[in-house]
Amino acid sequence: MRYWGCLVLFLGLLGWAFAWGEPFTFAVAPSELEEIPRIETSPFVSIEPDRGNFGLYRPGDSIVLSLASERDGYVSVFDYSPQGEARILRNNEFFVAGSSERIFGTVTGPEGTERFLMVLTPRRIPDRLLVEAMRRPTKLRSLLGEDIHVQHCAITVTKERVLAPSFLRFDRVPQEVAPGARVRLRVFLGDEVGNALVNRRIQWEVSAGKLERYQTFTNTSGFSEVWYTAPASLEDQEVTIRASFDGDMVYGSSLEEVRFIVRAERVLTVLELSPKVFHLSSGEVIDFVAVLQDVRGKPLDGETIRWRVNVGSFEQSETVTGASGRARNRFFAPWVETQESVEVQVFFDGTARFSASQGYASGTVSGAGVYLGEGFYFLDVSNGKVKTNLEDLVYQGDIGKGFSPNPVFSLLLAAGGFIEGMFFLSQPLQEGALCLWGRAEDRGTLRVYVNGKLGFAGEVQRGRGGPLEVQIVSLAPFLELGKNTVRIEFEPAVRGARYALQRILVVF
Repeated sequence: MRYWGCLVLFLGLLGWAFAWGEPFTFAVAPSELEEIPRIETSPFVSIEPDRGNFGLYRPGDSIVLSLASERDGYVSVFDYSPQGEARILRNNEFFVAGSSERIFGTVTGPEGTERFLMVLTPRRIPDRLLVEAMRRPTKLRSLLGEDIHVQHCAITVTKERVLAPSFLRFDRVPQEVAPGARVRLRVFLGDEVGNALVNRRIQWEVSAGKLERYQTFTNTSGFSEVWYTAPASLEDQEVTIRASFDGDMVYGSSLEEVRFIVRAERVLTVLELSPKVFHLSSGEVIDFVAVLQDVRGKPLDGETIRWRVNVGSFEQSETVTGASGRARNRFFAPWVETQESVEVQVFFDGTARFSASQGYASGTVSGAGVYLGEGFYFLDVSNGKVKTNLEDLVYQGDIGKGFSPNPVFSLLLAAGGFIEGMFFLSQPLQEGALCLWGRAEDRGTLRVYVNGKLGFAGEVQRGRGGPLEVQIVSLAPFLELGKNTVRIEFEPAVRGARYALQRILVVF
């Protein structure tokens, strides 16, 4: 080492220790250097480098020597370089029992073992004796007396080397982890060709949760492992695990990290539907109520409920729960010829906090009792099939879905599309009406003919038709005794427009 200073107190070296601005040094016999480790030491004084005895330093590194004494006296510190040059770092500096001091310096080299010798004497050492003691450390007691206290230490100086590369590789890590779960993490440390690096220290870091240990060592196969415990979480959380090797005299440092998701703890939910069992007549209406709660019975507010039914239709395909956890929806039973079973399902798809759940109800719809006669004629395609008690029914159009807020079918009338059917009237009537459930996909004109006479013509509403939206056409002025024919046509105002007809009723 070349330049030294004191943190608290700076004392000059010997007056002759510098010549022409350079530290004064002189050679020491190799046999004397070899004997320094065997000099008898005292437990009442200490000298230690900041990286420990025989710590590794490179030229240019900073170094701190810590001195301490449990006795009053004068302290001198000698520095012996690897090639045998001696210089003084402290010259008769007075220490009070229990005091300590640090010396700061810079390592200059050359390579080898650099030694430091600390001597505490009850009286100041004359310069002549001090130089002689430095030259002949094995003769310290014969030169300075038996009532001295001695301590020594050493550092290893090595030149900067090109370090071989190393790498870390994690074993397979799951992409998702449950809250509170324990996961074994395992890394391999190797050189650039994959040879295992044994007994190397691995440092671990984690962004959330905790590790069983934060420092491990590689085994004889180059592997090192640690157990990780995931945190409890109400929201999904990304966790980063980092493993690092700081390097050593031969191998450079390396770093590797993995990421995975700790999935939020989801509270179980219960979705109840009422009524659970029901029986309806054809065309009847009923209100269903879905109640969404967590497993502890707390109602869930503002959550979306999806509705599904195999026959008939709901007023809304989705509803939102209120503060009581309830969501209401109106069901319209279909017109059926014979009794049919109805299966109602409601779904809560879940959120980050709450698990998904389902509710069910089942029932029947009684047949309408198809007959020929005054009072009631119908046509219904909401179930995907044309059902009617009109005679000689003919139509031109396709059956499709997507024209209603409910998952029901419609008869699609495009340019040239029509429906025509026949019904009977055995006695004169003063009233009669045609009810149509339908909407236009785009602008167009709907025309209704009764017995060849135009009973209605007008632009129909655009949009998606709901079950409560009905258009009524009066039939009374056009009815005749016996056979009556009704015909419905749609004329698009723009290319590609269609009229989606769900059902019609002829009532007297």
